[in-house]
Amino acid sequence: MPLPTLNIKPPSAAGQLLYEEQPTFDADSIRMAIIARVNYFVGKDEGALEKCLAQGLIYGKAQWWANALDEMIDALAYVDAASRAGSGCTVIDCDTHACILHNLATCCHHLGYFEAADSYYEQARTGMAVAPPAHPLFQCMPFLDPRPKQLEFMQHRADECKKRQMPDAREYFAGDGGTRLWTPGEIAAAVVQAKELEGEEKKSPALKLVSQPKVYAVGSTPRQQLW
Repeated sequence: MPLPTLNIKPPSAAGQLLYEEQPTFDADSIRMAIIARVNYFVGKDEGALEKCLAQGLIYGKAQWWANALDEMIDALAYVDAASRAGSGCTVIDCDTHACILHNLATCCHHLGYFEAADSYYEQARTGMAVAPPAHPLFQCMPFLDPRPKQLEFMQHRADECKKRQMPDAREYFAGDGGTRLWTPGEIAAAVVQAKELEGEEKKSPALKLVSQPKVYAVGSTPRQQLW
């Protein structure tokens, strides 16, 4: 589903309004885009989801928000497809689902789709608030559980959106529980990666579904990062 043309204003400092409201691209429009992609992900394994999240992280770090939004829409389409195949069974952790919803909201926020961002920020916070501990370790040592800090980060972003203020594009919540800024070097490296990904997908969209198993430290995967 093609995204509408943005009415982009001249760049300004973080915290100021950069984009005009896009009333025609709302939460319902995004939901329709998700539904339209569900059939494409029927039968795909979880590697397809991991690839969407990893590529979305690259695009988000590079500040290619339209591309990142596309990956988050794909990720939610995968979740819907897997849920239908499993007769409604949960296919990912609740907090992972909440992180995807939040990152989709962030993309909308940066693109000026404020109404859609408001809606998805709210869905993300609601999901995270009721999510059980994502790892048994957090039940034994709740001080390691990142969810309270994740909720704070989510609330801060939602408050900025309600004020129609743009967030700092460099800021993210790392999987280990801290809020940081991507460095100029990290952003530049992500731009290079994003250009490579874009070139691969133009050659063959199916390449985005090729994934290799990876091992991450607890809570540090692309699933648990908030942008």
